[in-house]
Amino acid sequence: KIWDVVLDTIINISPRDDSFVLTNVLFEDNHDDHLWFDEVKAACDARGGTFVPVRLLIKPDAHKKRIVSEKRRAQHKEIDPSAVDRYQETRSVLKPVHEYLLELDVTDLSEQDAAEYIIQHIEDLSRKAFP
Repeated sequence: KIWDVVLDTIINISPRDDSFVLTNVLFEDNHDDHLWFDEVKAACDARGGTFVPVRLLIKPDAHKKRIVSEKRRAQHKEIDPSAVDRYQETRSVLKPVHEYLLELDVTDLSEQDAAEYIIQHIEDLSRKAFP
């Protein structure tokens, strides 16, 4: 699997001071998604890093507007706005339990603002953990 190679590279080849952002849609009702979350955390632990999971939330109307972007199409991501309703009605985004979890509603945030908020969260954690 490609992700096995990615995690192996992160653990065994990448410089220890490199940081990684992995973006995945993970669902509460999918056992494999729970396993993947645990694998990513274990990879972070194996390299001595700090694992900071981020759970992004968004209201359906805002999600429908964003999902059709050309940027998403170019990245081969879901672009069908009807998928939002299917997911909202039947599934829940993974709700991990982790001391550094950031749950962020991005409904009214730009991509830039959301990224800055996440970075600030990580910097705040760093100051607390390594004063």
